[in-house]
Amino acid sequence: MPSSPLTADPWVHRVLAAIKPTSALDIGVGCGRFGFIFREKCESKDRPDFFHRCNWRCKLHGIEAFGPYIGEIQRLLYDEIYVGDALSIIDTLAESYDLIHLGDVLEHIPKQPALHLVRSCYERARKGVLLVMPYQPEMQGAVLGNNYEIHRSRFLWRDFEIYPYRIGRIVREGAWPSRLVIYLSICPIVINRFGATTGVPAFTRISQWWVPNLKATVRRMPLVRKLRKRQPDDLEM
Repeated sequence: MPSSPLTADPWVHRVLAAIKPTSALDIGVGCGRFGFIFREKCESKDRPDFFHRCNWRCKLHGIEAFGPYIGEIQRLLYDEIYVGDALSIIDTLAESYDLIHLGDVLEHIPKQPALHLVRSCYERARKGVLLVMPYQPEMQGAVLGNNYEIHRSRFLWRDFEIYPYRIGRIVREGAWPSRLVIYLSICPIVINRFGATTGVPAFTRISQWWVPNLKATVRRMPLVRKLRKRQPDDLEM
């Protein structure tokens, strides 16, 4: 579907608040929700008519594989939308972007081409690449005549271990893992700011970084490895 669950949106907000991008490429435009979030978080609000298109200062481009999804709303929010397969389009783009966002995209692509797409995005990003995907994709075929909606692969935290500066979060619905959010930063300072500018209480910020490291040490104990099968919410850097 051209939409997705809302559970990962707070983490998208946190990344945008931390890195303050002035340009972004959204791969998988769909209904355009990232466009709304980007304009709300990144456009200057120093005047009451900041949401008038003529006053926007940030650049937002998008790629959508299925042309019928694109309507007036998306064309209003995005400065440019490329229609076609992201695997083919990404290598033709001469521009670079502060942030490249792939929201609910990777699970629709076979694994190796999808990892190549992430690498191509990483090479074109000035600040980082934000990945959002289902933790455990369900079986899904074509939707509304769109074969790009077929679920073809699943990704884990370790699939992105080649990237030196990364942070991840498993988002839950109740007790069950629902979404996997991974931010691949170009430089380490951005990750530090990501943890320091989320606007949550100091103890929560500390627990997001220090407690996961303690958990990682405990998880390596042989007995704990046997007893504990559930992955922690905060993933190791």
